[in-house]
Amino acid sequence: MVRMRSARVTTSVSITGRPARPGVANIRTGAAASRARAQTILQPHRTRRAFLPPAVLLAVACLAAASPCRAATLPVGGEHRLLLGFIEDGAVVGMGWFEAALSASDSGDGWDDRGTILVAIRYGRDVEAGVVVGALHRQRHTGAPLYGGTVDDSFTHTGASDAVVYGKYRVLRGTVDLSLGASASIPVAGDTSGLTSGAMEVRGFVGARGALPGGSALIGHVGFATAGTSGFSGASGGTTLRAGVGSLVPLARIWTLILEAEYEGGLFAGQGSGTTALAGLDWRPTENIVVRGGMGGGWGRAAEFTGILAVAFRF
Repeated sequence: MVRMRSARVTTSVSITGRPARPGVANIRTGAAASRARAQTILQPHRTRRAFLPPAVLLAVACLAAASPCRAATLPVGGEHRLLLGFIEDGAVVGMGWFEAALSASDSGDGWDDRGTILVAIRYGRDVEAGVVVGALHRQRHTGAPLYGGTVDDSFTHTGASDAVVYGKYRVLRGTVDLSLGASASIPVAGDTSGLTSGAMEVRGFVGARGALPGGSALIGHVGFATAGTSGFSGASGGTTLRAGVGSLVPLARIWTLILEAEYEGGLFAGQGSGTTALAGLDWRPTENIVVRGGMGGGWGRAAEFTGILAVAFRF
């Protein structure tokens, strides 16, 4: 074995035929060489540890994107409306609303089947106006109360129902929406058909909508209704109180629970008051299509059973 030394290089060479220990070449000596060798050995381990966290984070992000929690419920806005109190809501539609609805009610003294078309348009930022037209199939038994009188002979008639035009102005917008509005029911069918009272009915209201924790909305209105003499029964008209309350509760991203109740006093002499309560669902399979419906019942003059199914397109 011959060992050669130098100030810069140290190596060993075997001359006996046996393998020699690998030579070590360094441009440093002593402790400096050991520190350099230790850093070189540990570097690969440092690289592997630095690579793992991004991989884990990427996997977590992918799982979060596919999680059902992404379909969390959203707060309901003015584009969600009650079924009975659509007009009196304190909010206004986004741009426009077109709805076709079918409803049925059983009062115990007869049956009503109704089909309606509702069109609502927003003007500017805070004005909403609309019209409701439709057809009515009505059956009443002899002696049934109707428009402040009683039915002399049972009948089954089909024809146009009263047309309704309305408008409202939103005076307050924010966490609470507050609107002032009015509507008018215009008789279209003949006075003796039993499909209308034959008198124009005018209603005024104050409507409010407030946001609740969890994305729900509380909606209410109060106002009056007034009418002239009934052409069907001859009963004199008057002025009475109208009020309603409801709530919209988001159940999922495309499902909303509808709860509401409506009260109206007797509008004609000899006519009693009525209250209707209803529960339903609002389903939104696409961005612009709304399918909603509900069932309920009433007390007093209101029908004992009421069912509504509607399909709307909002734009």
